[in-house]
Amino acid sequence: MMDGVAFHQSEMQAASVGAFELDPESSDAAMIISLETGLYTMRIRGEDGTTDVALVELYALP
Repeated sequence: MMDGVAFHQSEMQAASVGAFELDPESSDAAMIISLETGLYTMRIRGEDGTTDVALVELYALP
């Protein structure tokens, strides 16, 4: 779980691009990273190699 400052910053950044807000008690995850322009592939794995369905959303922050 994020601390209060990190959570507030991620809320502000999510709002700036129209992304939905995360509930602080949720098990959802968010990352803020810088990427060079290009093509990328996401590989999503569950704990202990389990499989399921994942939704990945990418946004360009202003």
